[in-house]
Order: sequence, then C-alpha cells, then structure tokens
Amino acid sequence: KISQTYDLTDFKLTLELIFASNRTALIRTKIDNKTDKDLNLNLEWTGNIFNQFKEKEGGQVYKLGQSLQATENGVKSTSLKLEKLGATLTEETKFVVNYEGETKTIVEGNSYKTNLIAPVVIKSNESFTINSTQTYTFTTEELNKEQSKIQDMFKNSEKYFEENNIRWQ
Repeated sequence: KISQTYDLTDFKLTLELIFASNRTALIRTKIDNKTDKDLNLNLEWTGNIFNQFKEKEGGQVYKLGQSLQATENGVKSTSLKLEKLGATLTEETKFVVNYEGETKTIVEGNSYKTNLIAPVVIKSNESFTINSTQTYTFTTEELNKEQSKIQDMFKNSEKYFEENNIRWQ
C-alpha cells in the first residue's frame, strides 16, 4: 500500500493506493474536516499523458500516438500501434481512470480534468471518502473482464483494503 497524507489548516487529505487486481489499482481518498464549521468542496482531478519519447543516444523522438477520451466516469487513454523501444502497444492497449460518483471530464489535447458534479459538504469534525481506480489492459477482452471487478471494488472497497492488509502482514 502506498499512503500519502497532507495535513492542511482546514482539512487532512489522505490518499491510499493498493493493487486490487492484476490490472487495477484502487485509490481511496479521505478528507477529514478539522474545522468547527461545514467544509464545502468542489472535487477535481487533473492529469496528462506523455505522448513522445526521446532517446538518450542519438536524440531520436518517437511519437507515442496516445489519445485521451472522456468516459462516463473518468477518462481513458488509447494507444496507436507502436512496435519500438522493445514494447508492443496496439489499439487495444488502454489505461482507464474511473471515479466513484457522477463526474464530468473535459479533455484538451494531452490533458484532462474530471470534476465530481455535486459539491461535497463535510460537517465539522467529520470525514468524506471517495474511491477511484486506475486500470491498464492490453486487450479489449481484459478491459471488459475488469469492468465488473471495478464495480465490485467501488461497492466493497473496505474489503479490498482489509484483504490487502492481511496479505501484506
């Protein structure tokens, strides 16, 4: 498990990542309100892809041919066929990020921004938890099989974190 904590003035943000399957990482985001009043938040995630690679020797630049596409609950990166640098990627190779809840994603070139549609209100000294997944697959069949696992990860996230803890103890 990878854990990261930011202890800020008004809230504490804790991010925990585990590998819930051989294709998907499950990320739990917890926000603790440290104030004596309601905390009103608009949650947003941003990211980008690196779409070219430059060799150290010779300096040849390879365009990776990836593209981003907004999905119903996040974003997906699709590759074009690439058989260079010892890796074979095809049009079926996908990296998919899913967020719990209703979201809207905007893609601009190699960058994306996903917003949780409804604002989050966290009462004084209470917390809010939301999960997301990051999935990497090589074939459409793998991606299709992973979809039901992702839904189960969202529905039973605590079970996955408990199993991870037991496995690593």
